[in-house]
Amino acid sequence: MKRIRYWIFTLLVMGGNLGLSYLLSHSMEIRLLDAMFYVGAITTVIFIFFSSSGGFLSTRNEAHIATSIEGSKSNYQMQHSSFSLRVNPLVLGSVLFLFLGFILAFFV
Repeated sequence: MKRIRYWIFTLLVMGGNLGLSYLLSHSMEIRLLDAMFYVGAITTVIFIFFSSSGGFLSTRNEAHIATSIEGSKSNYQMQHSSFSLRVNPLVLGSVLFLFLGFILAFFV
């Protein structure tokens, strides 16, 4: 049952991306395939950013805290956290939508 809900939500995300692409293509008078690429790329980046933890930004923030005055006063020890991505329906739906746009643009 969880897997069915996962795929239904993934399809809803893809449908939402298609709706956003349609609105963008009509409001800005561009082709639907171009709008699909823009919407797919932007939503993929946003959803991956909010579904991930660790990596470059966390290390940068840790270094900033460790070198600040508050960090030196409290003897702050820097901890490295490796990058991890949680693949949820939002990420999967936006990535599949982006690939669908590529396939439609180049092979159809």
